[in-house]
Order: sequence, then structure tokens, then C-alpha cells
Amino acid sequence: MRWAWIVVVTAVITVIASIVRPEVAHLAFRATLLAAAVAVLLEAASRLFEMLPASRWATGWRPHRRPRPELPAAVSTPAAQLRWRGRRIPMPIALNLANLYNDRLAVRYGLRTRRLEDLPAIESLLSPHAYLVVTAQPHPRTNLHPLARIPRTWLEPLLTELEHL
Repeated sequence: MRWAWIVVVTAVITVIASIVRPEVAHLAFRATLLAAAVAVLLEAASRLFEMLPASRWATGWRPHRRPRPELPAAVSTPAAQLRWRGRRIPMPIALNLANLYNDRLAVRYGLRTRRLEDLPAIESLLSPHAYLVVTAQPHPRTNLHPLARIPRTWLEPLLTELEHL
């Protein structure tokens, strides 16, 4: 019971009061019985209210939490990385974005970023930011990848452009 601590505290007070002042022992015993009765009534009332159905007009109140559906790992990992607040897009998300652009260009237009003769056609199709994402290569000496430095503000326009590509 959630209210059992009231009874325990009252019983301890009853025992102490009976030892200190024996003439008020009967009053302390009555107080213990009253606290036990109140605790039982409160517990019964709370159980009764838990069993009642939720009103369809109640906003935000739910008798129990709804479990969130499981997300696939391909979606949940980037979503968790995007929750991290930073100024730059996390590297795995930038790489996924570049791969999506490359796949879309290959399927719809037959263009590959690995072929140098396709680069002018790709540049004409994409915005400068998207072209940078698609053609980004790591620096050979420093091993620094340009995708690690993409500002977070580019993400929404890049995703919109990818949808319309």
C-alpha cells in the first residue's frame, strides 16, 4: 500500500505516547485506528480512480504511458546523432546524405561522381552546397574530410533539394 507509511508513523507515535504518558494511550490508539482507516480509504479511492476510463475530452492525461514504436537502426542512429546540439552536421549523417545524392543521380540521370566527364552535368543539376557534399573528398595529407565541416543550417535545404532531385 502506498499509504502504509502513515499507519507506521502513527503506530510509532502511539507507542511513544503510551510510554511517556500512559493516561493518553487510549487516545493515541484511537488516532492509530483513524489513520489506518484513512489510509485504507485513500488507497481504495486511488485504485477506483485508476480503473476509470480516460475521458476523450481530457487533454494530455493518460492512465498509462503509451510505448513508442521501435525505430529501425538506420533511422534511430542518425536521429540520436541529430539530437546532439552542435554547429556542424555529424559525419555519419553527412556521409549518408552524400550517398543518397549519389544514388539519386545514378538512378535518375545515370551520372556518377567518379567519372570526371559527368561532373559538369552534376554541377548544373545541383546547388553549390549539394555539389560540395556530393564531390567532397578527404584531404590526402591531413586526412580531414570536408563533410565534417558542413554547417547545420545546410541540412534542411539539402534535404529539400534531395526530395525534388
